[in-house]
Amino acid sequence: DLVFMSDVEVQTALSDVSVTSRNTESSYAIHVIREGSIILTNLRFYGFIPDRYPVLTLYLKSHRDSYWQNVTVEDIVTSNAGLVGLYRGMGGRISNSRFRNAVSTYTSASVWAPPLVQFFGDRRLEFENCVFENLEVYDDNTYAIAIGSVQYPQQQNHFSFKNCLFSNISTQNDMILINSANNPRIDITNCTFAGNQGDAYTLMVNGEVNITNSIFYNDTPYQIKVNPMDGDPNEHTNLTIDHSLVKDGIAGILPYPVPGNTIDFPPSSINADPLFAGGFDIHDPEFYSLSEFSPCIDSGTEHTEELALPPYDLAGNWRIWNNRIDMGAFEYGSEPWVSIDDPDLPAIDQLVLKQNYPNPFNPTTTIAYSLPEASKVRLDIYNVKGQLVKTLVNAEMSAGMHSVVWNGRDSNNAAVASGVYFYRVSSPKATQTKRMLLMK
Repeated sequence: DLVFMSDVEVQTALSDVSVTSRNTESSYAIHVIREGSIILTNLRFYGFIPDRYPVLTLYLKSHRDSYWQNVTVEDIVTSNAGLVGLYRGMGGRISNSRFRNAVSTYTSASVWAPPLVQFFGDRRLEFENCVFENLEVYDDNTYAIAIGSVQYPQQQNHFSFKNCLFSNISTQNDMILINSANNPRIDITNCTFAGNQGDAYTLMVNGEVNITNSIFYNDTPYQIKVNPMDGDPNEHTNLTIDHSLVKDGIAGILPYPVPGNTIDFPPSSINADPLFAGGFDIHDPEFYSLSEFSPCIDSGTEHTEELALPPYDLAGNWRIWNNRIDMGAFEYGSEPWVSIDDPDLPAIDQLVLKQNYPNPFNPTTTIAYSLPEASKVRLDIYNVKGQLVKTLVNAEMSAGMHSVVWNGRDSNNAAVASGVYFYRVSSPKATQTKRMLLMK
């Protein structure tokens, strides 16, 4: 046990720490806080091989809200544990956090295995600008992500997800469960579920469920399933999918046809290919940002005030652009959001590559990137065949924001043709790639 918290503190806080187990078997990084709330800020837990408990194992039983900001739990392999196990109930908010790169190798013909990510909410639990990616579960009788609730006392819980990405999750059966007794309220707003693979469904929910401005595009037989809740006559599901893209449309939703259950799939929601921006790395979250041809651009709800979204999207750009919001977690063509309190977003690493501007462009465009520390940097342009077009930067650069202009010419100073190009910035510690369009 690397960190232990318990007893009866009203509030326990941990910030600005990076913790690893150095690839040795261990139980957990944080275990047990019995009373009060827990505040986690700017933390990274990685490289654990949990053998009994998840990396973060928390038991919370008070009604004080907890808050997590910029927490990353990643890079684990486990035989029977997970990334996060939050039990007995937590209310509050988890923002700008990442849960990624984890494999559970446990298999059993009869015994249920713990999910890689498991939260028990209490009253109201919010997730904002969070990423759940690259999770794999071998067992066919569990979930990769399970978000449920405590029911003592009996209450209606509220789960909220805004600007969240669920991508590259692989399971043998069930994938993501968000559920509770007592007809919970579940709001999923401007989230993207994409690139996930499984034998059943991507998401199972119950209660008063509102899915707005979201994208479901996964390699699963069904995108969404209504949780039967064991046929309890007091439990009903009213599922509304508004201004969202769902692969296979209404046929991509598996209902539970009992009296009181309803599914509303109005004409504002569509069945189409979202036409993601793509790139070289499918594990880059911005692989699931929108290309210039996406039907999800400017296709969100006309009025957004009641959605209470953060002002920035998952990439740290303005959430609403061109006076209309897009579907999904990323806003197409938007510029970086800037304020006195800039968001501390869950980047893949500390290197940040911005979307070029303007885009599309003819013939010049500006590419900006920021470095957390001085380092050697290379910025290259590639065509769709992966061939190097031109190297714009190959030098030692200082920490901070930098920008360079590309004039649409190759290394021989010849003008390149119209089309899609990729620009990639790399340092000794990180690499990021984005897509741009030259249109003459």
